Amino acid sequence: MNEIVDPKSDGCPAKVYYDQSLDAYHQGNLEEAAELCLQAASLFESAEDSQVSLAYDQLGVVAYRQGDYDAAEQWYRKALDVEEKNRDEHAIAYTCHLLSRVANGRGDFKRAEKWLHKAIQISEKLGDDADASANYHQLGTIAYQREDFDAAEQWYRKSLEIDEQTGDEVGAAKTYNNLSAVANRRHDYDSAEQWLEKSIRIKREHNDQCGLAASYHQLGIVASQRSNYDAAREWYLKSLEIKEQSNLNDNASATYFALSVDAIHQDDTNTAEYWLDKAFQTCEGSGDANSVNEMGWIAERAWHYTLAERLFRKGLEIATSSGKEFDAVRSCLSLERIAATQGDFVTAVNWCRQALKTNSAASWRDWLTLRLRLLRYKCGAMSNPGSNDHQQDTQHSRAD
Repeated sequence: MNEIVDPKSDGCPAKVYYDQSLDAYHQGNLEEAAELCLQAASLFESAEDSQVSLAYDQLGVVAYRQGDYDAAEQWYRKALDVEEKNRDEHAIAYTCHLLSRVANGRGDFKRAEKWLHKAIQISEKLGDDADASANYHQLGTIAYQREDFDAAEQWYRKSLEIDEQTGDEVGAAKTYNNLSAVANRRHDYDSAEQWLEKSIRIKREHNDQCGLAASYHQLGIVASQRSNYDAAREWYLKSLEIKEQSNLNDNASATYFALSVDAIHQDDTNTAEYWLDKAFQTCEGSGDANSVNEMGWIAERAWHYTLAERLFRKGLEIATSSGKEFDAVRSCLSLERIAATQGDFVTAVNWCRQALKTNSAASWRDWLTLRLRLLRYKCGAMSNPGSNDHQQDTQHSRAD
């Protein structure tokens, strides 16, 4: 653990705490990072120092990394209040970017884009190319998640243009990695590998171990898409070695899951279960229900409905035990969708009801939308009561 300095020491003790918090965060020690940053925030507040917004933002970043979006948003809004009071436009743009990440994590793409466009407006006004590039990049990520790959590529290329003009190789390497993901989803595997080669070359030059782990993982995905599972396994293990050495446990869960899926493709049930259990243990340890839900969405897109249901149930279990209502609602809605896809409308109705009961922050529009879906599922169950078994058998055979 980093040594904690005496608040009465010479210099700026609040800034020392803040810097130590950043060090702890980059080492993956999130609890220590939060503790140190709270100390910094307290000292900044006592001194009525406007730099307190730095501490609030960093506390939000830690909470976001821990999957606690509510806490992250509260800290970011607290920072934004200080920044708007002081008319610090550069800081406002940065916090708007952070708030967009929270909205994106919740699946609220419209709100995420709204925050980003506000940040871009400020960045362009200030002539801050670096911030504008980061915001364009994030817009590309949102478009990618919406599966609008043309828009994603356009935003990524706009970000890349700035990075290449300003000589920001680190930023460019991240964008090369994401352009590879776009090419991969288009089944253009040669282009995907070419983008990754460019990304990896820069990351090696800058000794960006975290970035290398992400690119090696992406190479594993490309190899898996080519049905070259042995090569995929080698890349995933190479990524995993870095993640485990660097204490990037929250990122390791995605690679554990990828190794599990590849083992399923090779009919190696025992190995698949081993890696899936590792993913579950990692997410349970950090209360990360969101990552488990993301694994479920990947399985669902691949028609592995039995696996997807298992993952969403585990996500619900973790979200409930860690008190993360938003993630619990998403798990319920995902389980509702899985049941409806398989024609099991009775189960879909039950999951829809549970989502309604769980979502204490639901607006009247949310209630109306879910009520209409509830009615539709009831009608489906009454009009086709014998469809459930047939649909489940059909989807199970596709998943296997």
